[in-house]
Amino acid sequence: MYSSWADATIGPALSFGLGNMQSLLTIEMSQMSVAERIQLAEDLWNSILSGPEGLPVTELQKEELDHRLERHSQNPEAGSSWEIVKERLNNQQ
Repeated sequence: MYSSWADATIGPALSFGLGNMQSLLTIEMSQMSVAERIQLAEDLWNSILSGPEGLPVTELQKEELDHRLERHSQNPEAGSSWEIVKERLNNQQ
């Protein structure tokens, strides 16, 4: 059995080739509810991130992450939690 809607719909379409898959997806998506399309987007995103090769990190990005981690360990109280940042952003609207 398929583990997600995307596996059940897109998996079989791959055997037909990209052009046919695009036509099949267009027809299938036009018949989907908004919730089903959101689930499809989540399934596709999760399939991209399923392995370390899914979203490669450049050397420059690794250096920036190391720099930020070092700054955080020197002064952990300097930043804001996600909850606080989210609240500030919501209050701006």
